[in-house]
Amino acid sequence: MNQKRNTKTNRKAKWFAIVIVLLFIAIMAGLWTLQEEELDSQGCPRESGPSREVIVLLDTSDPLGDKHKAELGRILREMTDSAESGRHDRLAVREGERLTLYRLETTGIPDDPIAQICNPGGNPREQKPLDGFTRGAVITQWRWQQFVNVIQNLFPKKQPQAFPTSPILETIAVITARHTSSRRASQDVSPSHLVIISDLLQHTDKLSHYDSYLTPELLRGELKADLTNVEVSLFQLERLKYEKYQTPDLYYWWSDWVEAMGGRVVWQQAI
Repeated sequence: MNQKRNTKTNRKAKWFAIVIVLLFIAIMAGLWTLQEEELDSQGCPRESGPSREVIVLLDTSDPLGDKHKAELGRILREMTDSAESGRHDRLAVREGERLTLYRLETTGIPDDPIAQICNPGGNPREQKPLDGFTRGAVITQWRWQQFVNVIQNLFPKKQPQAFPTSPILETIAVITARHTSSRRASQDVSPSHLVIISDLLQHTDKLSHYDSYLTPELLRGELKADLTNVEVSLFQLERLKYEKYQTPDLYYWWSDWVEAMGGRVVWQQAI
């Protein structure tokens, strides 16, 4: 008789424990739902806005070689997944940060970005044990996949033709003014990150790296940019036909230009 009572008591205790656990999960889910900030159409926090701006300028004024495509694929993986970012941790676009993508593929400065999207969270590799209960798993996964898809489509499937001019400096000046903070606000926000993927051969009437060119400190007008509170990553696409011009002097000219404009180079690499 005592054994039966003990069995019933143990069974009740187990069910009671299960009920308590389920109630705890339900309460945590409710609290998370109340605390989680609503996202806008770009996947950005609606009230507080993006926690950091990441601006990518991809120069496709010349076709991309196989070596470049392979390296750019690696950059993509690092942007979407912080676990892949061993080489350059800042490349990862983390939850709440906004990615703005520009392609320089015409003779003019792009009027609009080709895409703008925030990392909405939901990376399967960064999920916590209770995230499946506390967040809408299906919606979260869908948002994450949209973010990944936008980045995967950054690079054109069709190779463009070479263009006669390459206004890299003018483009940087315009897009940083659009998407980075002013000098006045620079103390209150996280540094923006500008990622430039280009052969870095500026070629316009105002300045051409195919001729002799001025030191960064002497540049004026549209060739200058305000890079206050901007971190810059420079990826130089090396091309055999431009070997004569893509010298060490050009490589360091760009890091000098960033510093002369008030920015800070956090990564520089020839690929």
